[in-house]
Amino acid sequence: MNFFQCRKWPNLAQNKKNIYQRLYNVTYRSLSSLLPSICSQVLFNDNNILSPYISPKDPHTSEERQAKINTICNVTERFCTGTLQQYSSFNDCQQFLRTQIPYGSYGRADQRNVICRFVHTYFVPLLPSIHCPHVGPTRRGACTDKTIDFYYNQPNFLACAHRQ
Repeated sequence: MNFFQCRKWPNLAQNKKNIYQRLYNVTYRSLSSLLPSICSQVLFNDNNILSPYISPKDPHTSEERQAKINTICNVTERFCTGTLQQYSSFNDCQQFLRTQIPYGSYGRADQRNVICRFVHTYFVPLLPSIHCPHVGPTRRGACTDKTIDFYYNQPNFLACAHRQ
């Protein structure tokens, strides 16, 4: 299930909680299934070749990166309005995401970077009051840089950062 499938869901307004729960479960299940293989690998193998488990789906070209930035700005502009507005304009959004924060990778998708905001764009249409701040410059509880100690001190580090 992805953002575009949710837009076609019948009775979107009445089913937001159900859709959100399904998206969260899919995300949680995906991450949970990746962790054992990622944790069992070292960053580099015996031949000093980067492990195939290190963010293989990260965008590699500037076009792919710009497409993700455009998605964030489009979703933010459409769903984060009124008191939930995050950027003064589409161009302001692009400028911030291109110059003020690192791009990041899916391996660091909970950190202060563009990829973290991209992940949260999936949830913005479903619960704008919670997730609009996550895609904006203030982040309000999500997309913050964390040390490794943060994870060891959390009983459930796969939970939504907003709830922690």
